[in-house]
Amino acid sequence: MKKLMTLIFFLGVAPAHSTPYTSQDFKDELVDGFGSRLNEEVEVSQSSKTGLAEKTLYQQDLDSFKIGLHVNSDPMTIGHIISLDLEYNAHWYENKFVNYFFYSGLHRFDAVSSPNADLAGNGQLVTTEGNNLTSLGMGISLVTHYLGPLLGISNLEESVSSNFGFAFMGESFRNETYSGPGVKADFGLNIRPAEDYYYGLEFSWNHYAVTRDVRFDGEDVANRHLSLTWASIGVNWGFYF
Repeated sequence: MKKLMTLIFFLGVAPAHSTPYTSQDFKDELVDGFGSRLNEEVEVSQSSKTGLAEKTLYQQDLDSFKIGLHVNSDPMTIGHIISLDLEYNAHWYENKFVNYFFYSGLHRFDAVSSPNADLAGNGQLVTTEGNNLTSLGMGISLVTHYLGPLLGISNLEESVSSNFGFAFMGESFRNETYSGPGVKADFGLNIRPAEDYYYGLEFSWNHYAVTRDVRFDGEDVANRHLSLTWASIGVNWGFYF
């Protein structure tokens, strides 16, 4: 009976002297457990196969260059967009980069837009034409490591970027060029098997408001404007230096 009373006493007193668990403690554990700050000391572990020390997180404060091949995200019309995406990422701060991109490819008209008032009369012919579309611009991107621990893939990286750009589309039916500003957003999942290169999958969303030159004074802007919007998926390969 005496031992039981002593146990009850300690169980009642101990919580009163323990440090309360706060929301900040939860945030700290989440960051330590799943995320990773850049420029930290590289984590090293021992390989179960070779017994040698190996890195589980590679150096992050490096510039990189990426090459991507994209197709239409709609599997039923996957060949309506075939494009090349080139991107240079300059390290800026921690896990943030300043990126410069060049994008170009063949896009079927109805995969990116609908005919305006000027083209509507020949809509069936216009929508099936392939058009060369090129855009270039710059933005900000960041690299994180949140999904790797959850999926058990230590060298998995996520890349998210937001960009402003300027696009040029050569409309094939009337042989006219449409141009204008817009945005480009990318999300990628990359495997980094070595410190100097990576490969992965990428989803890209693009939107541009473009116009052609005026044919005559007072021409309605509705005749000259196109809204270009498309989503693509692709594979990419990049290297760090």
